[in-house]
Amino acid sequence: MVYPIPDKKLPFLGVHFTRLTNGNSEVGPNAVLAFKREGYKLHDFSFLEFIETIFYIGLFKFVFKNFRFCLKQLMTSINKKTFYYEARKLVPNLKFSDILNERRSGVRAQAVSSKGNLVMDFVIKKYKNQIHILNAPSPGATSCLAIADYVIENYINLKK
Repeated sequence: MVYPIPDKKLPFLGVHFTRLTNGNSEVGPNAVLAFKREGYKLHDFSFLEFIETIFYIGLFKFVFKNFRFCLKQLMTSINKKTFYYEARKLVPNLKFSDILNERRSGVRAQAVSSKGNLVMDFVIKKYKNQIHILNAPSPGATSCLAIADYVIENYINLKK
């Protein structure tokens, strides 16, 4: 895998390369707003989720604070040449023809506070008899056993 140097304030991976088990490589992704919480295809759309998201005050504040970053991510998402130029920063001998037309996407949950700041750690909330693990992107799977231990120790009353 080839990754750009991350920005601590905006911990998105940016355009990066991943070698697949069949020997091919994938390039991507970038960070853009999804139009559906479980929207893995370009045309996946939920009107209610979209409205809820775009009218969230924290999103307005985040975009205002990070306008250039947001614009760059949007451009690499909608413009294949912009995406290609970002990818060439990591692999200079990449040819435009190396970028496939197939577009796949993943969804990464990222909590944003009402003040427009990214929430940089897991959030655990208890609601009635439910325990919710929020804001658990990629490290969530790696940390699942430690998170489970924490939840058991702090939220579940196990009588011995």
